[in-house]
Amino acid sequence: YVGSRLVPELLRGGHEVVAAASSPPRPDRFSWGHAVELVRMDATVAEDVRRATAGVDAVCYLVHGLSRRGFRDRDRLAAEHVRDAVDEHGVGRVVYLSGLVPDVPEQRLSPHIASRLEVERILLESSAATLSLRAGVIIGAGSTSFEIIRQTASTLLVQPVPLWMHSPWSGLMLAT
Repeated sequence: YVGSRLVPELLRGGHEVVAAASSPPRPDRFSWGHAVELVRMDATVAEDVRRATAGVDAVCYLVHGLSRRGFRDRDRLAAEHVRDAVDEHGVGRVVYLSGLVPDVPEQRLSPHIASRLEVERILLESSAATLSLRAGVIIGAGSTSFEIIRQTASTLLVQPVPLWMHSPWSGLMLAT
């Protein structure tokens, strides 16, 4: 979701874009599909990551495997492959979209947030200038978070509020 909105902004800024995804390239899926280099990449396969990062100046890391069993191991492996490829190719910058990490002992973090924090630390080990953007819920028409909130709001009379919403750092990143 984020990548599909980020790519047009990068193109408008005059950047050449390599868009990597685990699914087969489908240039007609997006209006910008023919303006970028589309690469099929499984981030858990080191050779795929090396091939996708060759010759790039920066990596926007939007990989997260929450939908699969064992996602934490897969997330760790993917981050290690990206870190190693970034170092191998001399990539200058990594931008990682992470999650909000509450100020609690690490053993109290959810598996999801613990994995995001671990990935953040792995990417920070690279030689690249690395920025981690911690976002709570990214809301925009069609985003998974938007759909979950919409469905929850239309079905439940009482809305549960997760503990992370009590953080002074909680906020929204709105996508247009």
